[in-house]
Amino acid sequence: NKKGSLIEHVRYKSGGELDCKETYSHNKKENKKEKKHIRYASDGSLYVKYSEIYKYDKKANLIELIRYKSGGALYWKETYRYNKKGSLIEQARYDSNGSIQQKQTKKYDDKENLISKTDYSRIRNSKIKKQKTIYKYDGKGNKLERVFYMSDKPLRREYNKNFDDKGNLTEKDNFDIYWCLEWKDTYKYNEKGILIEWARIDSDGNFHFKYTLNYVYDSKGNWIKKSPFYMDHNGFVKKTEMTKRKIEYHD
Repeated sequence: NKKGSLIEHVRYKSGGELDCKETYSHNKKENKKEKKHIRYASDGSLYVKYSEIYKYDKKANLIELIRYKSGGALYWKETYRYNKKGSLIEQARYDSNGSIQQKQTKKYDDKENLISKTDYSRIRNSKIKKQKTIYKYDGKGNKLERVFYMSDKPLRREYNKNFDDKGNLTEKDNFDIYWCLEWKDTYKYNEKGILIEWARIDSDGNFHFKYTLNYVYDSKGNWIKKSPFYMDHNGFVKKTEMTKRKIEYHD
């Protein structure tokens, strides 16, 4: 629309056939108010149709998202809660009967760094599966440690070890539940602070892979071409998809 908010998104298949169409409406603050989604089958007939309604609080935080089926029946509803600083602390999804299906809670430290995240999901026989993640940070706010738990039992630990003076991650050690090293990742950056290499070795020092990124820059110093290369443990190098971008500058 005139204010730059997305109001229509149309996707086509490789043969040019219409795949899906989404339309959006917005409130006075340009927050998304409603989305209508239509997806088509290979023969062009209607395949899926639904609509979503968005509700916000006075601070423009999303507090409710409701999805309806094509006939207007409720499909599911999501609710959101925030702390006084505006960080999301709870997200829950309910089915059409009002029964909770998924829930995620978050806790933060006094600097609003995420320190714990707990996910609950309903599985067979109405049992609740619980997964928890704990985070630790250094004095600069760099994430040092991430520990995964399932039903309060540790599954895997991830320890981010070293950062450069610009805050870029340079080494990351990954451990199993017994604190035995599984693999080490190393990262390299160019003078602009852009990642140019990511490599992995296992606990015995065996090479697993290396992922490199080559950039081409314009006269303003912004990259306009990015070419990734992947080398596997056998030394085979494969060039993955290339990205080009065009930047227009205005006086």
